[in-house]
Amino acid sequence: MKIKILKIKVENENQDFDFKDFFVGSNTLYNTTANIVKEDDGLYWHAFITYEPQNNYLSASIPRQEKKLPEGFEEEIRAYLKKEPPKKTRSKNAVLSNIENILNIKETKEFARLRNITEKNVFEDVDFFTAVLEIIKKHQPKE
Repeated sequence: MKIKILKIKVENENQDFDFKDFFVGSNTLYNTTANIVKEDDGLYWHAFITYEPQNNYLSASIPRQEKKLPEGFEEEIRAYLKKEPPKKTRSKNAVLSNIENILNIKETKEFARLRNITEKNVFEDVDFFTAVLEIIKKHQPKE
C-alpha cells in the first residue's frame, strides 16, 4: 500500500479539485482525507490518499520464463524498423523493449497498452503499427 500526500495552497478564488479521478482505472483507492492547515505563508489543504498501484502495461502480463520468441521474429522486426522507421522514436523503443510481449497483440489499437505509447501515437503512425502487426501475425502460433 502507498500513501500520496498533496499540499494545495488555498487561494481567494474558487477552486475545484477531484483528486480521486487521478487514480481511477490505474490504482485501487482505499481512502482519502483532507484537512486545512494554517502555515506561516497561508492556508493549505493537506490531502492524504492511500492506494495500491496497479500495472496495466503489457510487460507485466507474461512471466519471464514463458517468453520465447519464434525463430526469425526479432530479426524481422529489427529489419523492418531499420527499413521503415516510425514517425516517433518512442514507438520504435516501445516495440523493441516489449519484443517478447507484442506477440500477444491481435489488433492495432492494442499497441497503446505498451509503456509510453498512447492511442494518439498509434493513430498518428497507424501504417507503422499495422505493418508491425502483420509481422506479429505471421509469427503467432497457428490455433
